[in-house]
Amino acid sequence: MAMWQNRPEFDKDNLPYRIHRCPAAKTMKGVIVSDGIIGTALHYWKGRSVPCTHDECTACIAGNKPRWKGYFQMKSADEHTVQIVEITERVYPLFEAAKRKHGSLRGLGVRLSRINGKPNGPLQADFDGIQASDAELPAEANLCDILERMWEQKQSAPPITPEEGDPRGNLPFEMPA
Repeated sequence: MAMWQNRPEFDKDNLPYRIHRCPAAKTMKGVIVSDGIIGTALHYWKGRSVPCTHDECTACIAGNKPRWKGYFQMKSADEHTVQIVEITERVYPLFEAAKRKHGSLRGLGVRLSRINGKPNGPLQADFDGIQASDAELPAEANLCDILERMWEQKQSAPPITPEEGDPRGNLPFEMPA
C-alpha cells in the first residue's frame, strides 16, 4: 500500500541550495532581508565556484585568478521566496552607499539587471527605499554557514534542516498577512 505524505522527505545532509544570479535579460526584484553583504574571493574551477583557500590554493597555483563575489538574502517579488543572491565587486559600492544612507540594507527594495543584457554582463542595482519593516521580514539566516556547507568548506557543520530551507534553494519564510 502507498504511503501518502503532504510533503517530500528531505535528505537533511544534502539539501541543494541555489545561488541566484541576475539573468541576462530579466530584472530581479525584491526586498533585501540581510543587514549587509558578505563576500569572499572565489575561483571558477573544474566547473563550479569554489572559495580561494589562499595558502596552497590549487586554483591559484594553476594560475586561476580569484574574483570577489558578494551575497545577500532577498525576498523575491516574483517568486515569493527568500533567495541567496550573488553580486559582483563592481556593483558592491552601490550596496555600500545604500547601507550608509539607510543604516542597513534590510527592508530596502532592490532591482538588479545586466547593463548589456549578456549572461555575465556588468550588474546594475537600483534601490527603491524601504519597502518592508523588520517585522514584515523573515529572520536573517546565517549565510556564512549555508555558503560554507554548500562549498564543503565546513566539514563539521551540522546538516541543514528543512526548517532552514527547501530543496529548490529557497530559504523559509512566512508571507506577511
